[in-house]
Amino acid sequence: MSNKNIASLQDECRTLEQCMHNLTQAQEALEQVLEAPLAKITLFGKFEDISRENNSILKQAHETIRHLRTDWDDKGSVTSKRTNKSARSQKTGKSISSCRSNVSK
Repeated sequence: MSNKNIASLQDECRTLEQCMHNLTQAQEALEQVLEAPLAKITLFGKFEDISRENNSILKQAHETIRHLRTDWDDKGSVTSKRTNKSARSQKTGKSISSCRSNVSK
């Protein structure tokens, strides 16, 4: 997964958060105009279910993003280390394997 894909997931999380914000505002406005207590209770129950599910999805998405970022950073540091080793061996004119074979002699 690329850094671009991670950014896309983050954008989608922000979109979901904005949708939940809009839903919260709409629920609060609807609650203001509803007069029947049973209708308010039903509305609030449905809203709570949606809110819980949304929070669970966002939590999973943020954990996934964090893991992907960690993996991405780890892969980048391994690549960086390999690049640095390669550059050093090119400067000395020796490869890592030739250094190892000299040590074993």
